[in-house]
Amino acid sequence: MKWLSKGVLFLEALALALVVKLLLTWGSLRQTRRILDRRVRPTPQPWPFGPRPVVWAVEAVGRRVPVFRNCLVQALVAWAMLRRRGFRPQIQIGVAQGEAGQILAHAWLELEGRVILGGPGSAQFQRFPGDLHA
Repeated sequence: MKWLSKGVLFLEALALALVVKLLLTWGSLRQTRRILDRRVRPTPQPWPFGPRPVVWAVEAVGRRVPVFRNCLVQALVAWAMLRRRGFRPQIQIGVAQGEAGQILAHAWLELEGRVILGGPGSAQFQRFPGDLHA
């Protein structure tokens, strides 16, 4: 994949992260997912590069724009971008108890049973059953 194509993916991830962040700020997770479900349609052309470049773009946006470092925003952005390219990723959300007794939450993305985004530390979280459905 050429650097120009990676730049386009980065810009797509950045724009979509802004939209997702605004949707989550102004509405609920359920509403955000419902809007994404309606707006994101797979393209008829197969995506030959696999999920890796999309995951790279989403993580790169998170590294450069701290407000988009949120695991839920990243999982939703990657889910939408991959779905648009014909993949069927699943958003997972889990909870764990922190050292001080606080409740921690984490979102990550799986594709064909493998964690592809948000993996570090996801094993410590008790996942909610199934995919995150609208």
